[in-house]
Amino acid sequence: ASMARNRTIKLCSHWVARLAGVALLLSASMAQAGLITLDVTGVTSNGQLGSAGNTVLTVDLNQALGTTAGSEVTITGIGWDVVISTLGFSWIDEALVEFQDTSGNGLLVLRPGLGDDRSGTETFSSGGIFDLVASGIEVVLNKGILVLEFAEEFSDNDGTDAVWGAAASTANAVNAFSALNDVPPQTSTLTLEVSVDGIGVPAPGTLV
Repeated sequence: ASMARNRTIKLCSHWVARLAGVALLLSASMAQAGLITLDVTGVTSNGQLGSAGNTVLTVDLNQALGTTAGSEVTITGIGWDVVISTLGFSWIDEALVEFQDTSGNGLLVLRPGLGDDRSGTETFSSGGIFDLVASGIEVVLNKGILVLEFAEEFSDNDGTDAVWGAAASTANAVNAFSALNDVPPQTSTLTLEVSVDGIGVPAPGTLV
């Protein structure tokens, strides 16, 4: 990441991208809501949203919950336990994941490492479920299909900028000054608290 960049862009219109820097609010209704854990270990981001090479995951939340296909699903809270590693001069805080509907509309942006303006490897945890509803954020998926695109605030390399869940290989590092040591893969997960048609779903689900 070039030191000459205008960092005022960090205060972007997607204010929800600041979730990592906000005190967590534990949802009072968490016991009645469905929890879905998504394993995102190994996903990569190459460039800004829409760039070729970004990992894009499509998740049928109704299928994960065992609820009626096509039902409206609302994401009421999110949590994260992730490891982010960068290549070259890419900064950790540039790695993001956008929550989209099937039409490609961005509903929520999460940058776990926001403010970590350096290259390398770091672990981030929400420490619980962040209550979106209490914060006035509404993430509604009409058919219960969630699309996750892993991207970068800035594109620094011709290939991968960041890896979620493991340190990037020294063989793929852009230069020797920013080479990262090989380490065993570490699990990265996102947790979604959801309700279907406004009704809490008690059974948790896990997608691997």
